[in-house]
Amino acid sequence: MHCNWNCLAFNETFGPALEAAGYGPDKLHLMIYDHGPGEVGKMINWIETSFNDSETAKYINGLIYHCYGNGKVWDDLELLHKRYPDQFVMSTECCQEFSKKTKGTLMELGVWEHAQVYARDIMNNFQHWTRGWVEWNLVLDMYGEPNWANMSALAPIHVNHTANEYYKDSTFYILGHFSKFLVKDSVRVGAKSDKSVDNFS
Repeated sequence: MHCNWNCLAFNETFGPALEAAGYGPDKLHLMIYDHGPGEVGKMINWIETSFNDSETAKYINGLIYHCYGNGKVWDDLELLHKRYPDQFVMSTECCQEFSKKTKGTLMELGVWEHAQVYARDIMNNFQHWTRGWVEWNLVLDMYGEPNWANMSALAPIHVNHTANEYYKDSTFYILGHFSKFLVKDSVRVGAKSDKSVDNFS
């Protein structure tokens, strides 16, 4: 399996090389996975293979993953927290409208539904033991480029280099909202409502 090969690299090659260079677990916080959740169970299988190998696990300080297909990841995150409650968890890559279909066309800006998608995703992540959320593309051009995958995507800021201007999109403001009001050591107060949070202002 792919995950077994990665574990082998950690415990026989990569981990010892880091330690020999002075970057042991006490100096370097090493995160694993950094991929989309894929089908249900894929992420947890990969991670458990690493955590259950004692020689590999000693180099690991946490796990990171991408948001794509996030509806599939919540159960895995709950189970991982139950089994490894001390592990650091963070979503390290998220963007919208990531598609070859829109390549070469101007991005549609000022759509507040895009901010709502981000807000729901961020809140769901934090409700499932995730400690951080990272936007993949903070700044792109008006066509949602460039990126290594040769596709287009939305970004919080789009630059119009021909007019020497930049535009803050709706996701810029929703990310600013979370960044401003979720300060270090914040706590979440439980609340229940019979109303949907799909639409908010």
